[in-house]
Amino acid sequence: MSKGAIVIVSGAPGSGKSTVSRVLSQDSASARAVHLHTDDFYARIMKGFVAPWLPESQHQNEVVTNAIVASAAQYAEGGFEVIVDGVIGPWFIEPWRALAQRGIEVHYAVLRVHEHDAIGRIAKRGQADGLDPEAIRSLCRQFSDLGSFEAHSVDVVAMTPHQVVATLRTRLASGTLRLGATADTA
Repeated sequence: MSKGAIVIVSGAPGSGKSTVSRVLSQDSASARAVHLHTDDFYARIMKGFVAPWLPESQHQNEVVTNAIVASAAQYAEGGFEVIVDGVIGPWFIEPWRALAQRGIEVHYAVLRVHEHDAIGRIAKRGQADGLDPEAIRSLCRQFSDLGSFEAHSVDVVAMTPHQVVATLRTRLASGTLRLGATADTA
């Protein structure tokens, strides 16, 4: 059995990650696919939870990130295409790079949206998950400059979810989102 690939669909809250990830996993060309919704990993913390956008959440976020990476790796090793849906910035990309160095194909896409669009989308769906508009603005700003990962960005402002999926499929097929395939090796 061959290994599956991992596709990280990242971006600020309200960028469309979950919608796009659901479609990518449901319509995968792979015989096996899983949608790993990283919010679920945080939601299962029953004691000691710290909102992940707060500075004091660093240790928790590292632990959760490593749990997500381990889960994704296990699925990929078992032949699943893994669509990882979460707020995964360049600041938490090293464990994913380590998987790529182990021979697992890892792709990284960052969906970009304007702050006001992100806030509007979250308000429209009726659940801010404890995020206030300033937290959303801050996360949008953190994704506005990806440094050496800039080639992994996808501006989704004027796109429908199906257009975003089509764009990602094209970029996945071309290899331009693969970790290590672009200037992200710096």
